[in-house]
Amino acid sequence: MKKIIIFCLLMILCIILRFYKLGDFPDGVHIDEAAFGYNAYSILKTGKDQFGNSFPFFFESEGDYKLPVHVYLSTLSVSFFGLNSFSVRFTTLLMGYLLVISIFILTYQITHSYKKSVLAAFLLSISPWHFLFSRQGTEVVTCAVFSCLSLIFFIQFVRREGMINIILFLGTALLAMFTYRTATIFIIIFYALFFLLISANYKKRKKFALAISYTILFLLFLLLTTSLLKRYTDVKLFDSQELRVVTDLNLREDGTFSRPLNNQFVPRIFHNKLENLIISVQKNFWSQLDYSTLFFKGDNLNNSIPNLGNMYFFEVTLFIVFLFFLKKLTEKNIFFIIPMLWIFSSILPSSITLDAVNSSRTFQASIGYVLAISIGLIIIINLLNNHNFKFLFKGMVVILYAYGLFTMLHSYFVHKPMRTPWYRDVGLNEAVSYIENHKNQYEKIIFGNDIYTLYAYRAKLDPAFLQKRIAGITDNREKRTMKRLDDKFVTDVQNCNLKEGEANVLYVCFGRKIPITGQIIKTFTFRDGQPNVTLYEYDSKSKVNRPINMEYY
Repeated sequence: MKKIIIFCLLMILCIILRFYKLGDFPDGVHIDEAAFGYNAYSILKTGKDQFGNSFPFFFESEGDYKLPVHVYLSTLSVSFFGLNSFSVRFTTLLMGYLLVISIFILTYQITHSYKKSVLAAFLLSISPWHFLFSRQGTEVVTCAVFSCLSLIFFIQFVRREGMINIILFLGTALLAMFTYRTATIFIIIFYALFFLLISANYKKRKKFALAISYTILFLLFLLLTTSLLKRYTDVKLFDSQELRVVTDLNLREDGTFSRPLNNQFVPRIFHNKLENLIISVQKNFWSQLDYSTLFFKGDNLNNSIPNLGNMYFFEVTLFIVFLFFLKKLTEKNIFFIIPMLWIFSSILPSSITLDAVNSSRTFQASIGYVLAISIGLIIIINLLNNHNFKFLFKGMVVILYAYGLFTMLHSYFVHKPMRTPWYRDVGLNEAVSYIENHKNQYEKIIFGNDIYTLYAYRAKLDPAFLQKRIAGITDNREKRTMKRLDDKFVTDVQNCNLKEGEANVLYVCFGRKIPITGQIIKTFTFRDGQPNVTLYEYDSKSKVNRPINMEYY
């Protein structure tokens, strides 16, 4: 009974931390949240995505193609709560809650220890990494849940066989692969390594079933390759300009280009694209294990909480303890190698991309780190034979985690909205409302940027209406221009940078810079007072209503 009460209290804590002002924090919505929400809304209304494709397998989005699982799951929350920030994030919140339960089950399967399992679930529930992403409308948490479940069923099969376990393993692994692209590579790498490590200890029947399962996953990986390439065209290292520049620079310094083609062989052995690619992948791999990134500052402003890393600074000690005892642990139970395999397989896919240090892309690694840290903490407690020392150590751990939790909550709700709002559409909801109510007063409305999906999401435009307006258009970029939303809408980046303008036109400018000649109708700001969206009318005689936090041409 005591164990059940402790587990229930843990789940209540997890829910409270994530439900609190879910629709208000973080401020605004990210373009990916708007894409997930509006596509889910469109599927509910018309059975098609926002561009008119019936129940698509890949969802065309801003700069990439979304995989289907998270979009279709989001239709449930959008149907219950409508199209808004809360509903878009509710699916991720629910998945974050399920991930805490999943890591409890997974830890118990690995360690057969209730203490380690509860501890792992608790540490994940208060982890900055998990807390940050489970409050956003993102597919990475959903993907982590299915990845974790696949491993649970995999271990179940290895220990107990049963065709149902192998079917569930394959099913959840496939759901992970069709939720987020890096999971495709993660699943293939992780299970290949894990299968090799454990295969010597099991019978031919199990080996055969596991081999068949892996073969199925690998074949599906090949089928997904086309989809993967659609995204990796933008983020992969292989064709990056940076690699070409470095290679050409080295060859030029060697005087290679002034030589005949038949005399360039030797320099190209030492300076070539493959060499620089291998170096870059290694550099990217190790950069994701950077101490300051993991424990102090995170990867960038959008994917981190101010003054914190992905994990608490004191957890590095617990992770080191786990590494120190890893060999001894695996000699007793080979499954203790899982945290390190999980971390390695999670960060490797991100190593072949341009922005290698990306906490969103490597979110799955948080599971491996939490497993390792919880085991490391229990190891230290068990090593302390003196009752007083053990009591003092537990008290110190409680104080550190309480301090870390309150610091995280304070930084997230107070500092993050002030420091890192620029990736979100803060103020756009109010701006769109004004435009929709007053657009009949203007001959046209000029936007400084294309915000097709964000505008459709904020205005809750009828998906059927938009689908008709883009019917027959094959150019993906042309589909997403503002004129597809309304005949009065025009996109012209230069218009917010010119001193001259047109009468009876509303200009929608983004950022701080607007022309000096004219009148500001409305300014929508971030919490720190800096402008994000400004509605402006040209008037050659008017130079009034000029806030000091703007820059003028």
